[in-house]
Amino acid sequence: MSSFSAVSPLKIDRKVRQSCRVFCLSGILDLFSLPTFHTVLEQYIGGSEEESKNCVLDLTCVEQIDYSALSALVDLGQKIQQCGGTLQVVGSPHITRVITSACLGQILSLQPSLDAAIVNLEKR
Repeated sequence: MSSFSAVSPLKIDRKVRQSCRVFCLSGILDLFSLPTFHTVLEQYIGGSEEESKNCVLDLTCVEQIDYSALSALVDLGQKIQQCGGTLQVVGSPHITRVITSACLGQILSLQPSLDAAIVNLEKR
């Protein structure tokens, strides 16, 4: 597992689970941590052909999220889709409420758990 952290209060761990890229985020996902978010995740979008294009963002350990971060999640989902993949998002109850109150639950393919996200990707 690779771990990335910068000056921002955001930590991102990357792992592969059942041929799917999983990014576990913790800390604060906001305007100030977006550079870290973009730097780490864009390395893996459109990667090598043998790597899965599917991606799960596990936000269960994210403490705070703002609307700039929600916009970045939508952009990320669109980029992954353009590369032939699918983005699934898993969130804590608080993060799930924020995403659904912004009417982004379906757009971000919000899933109740990491296992549910992986199963959903396997169906595709």
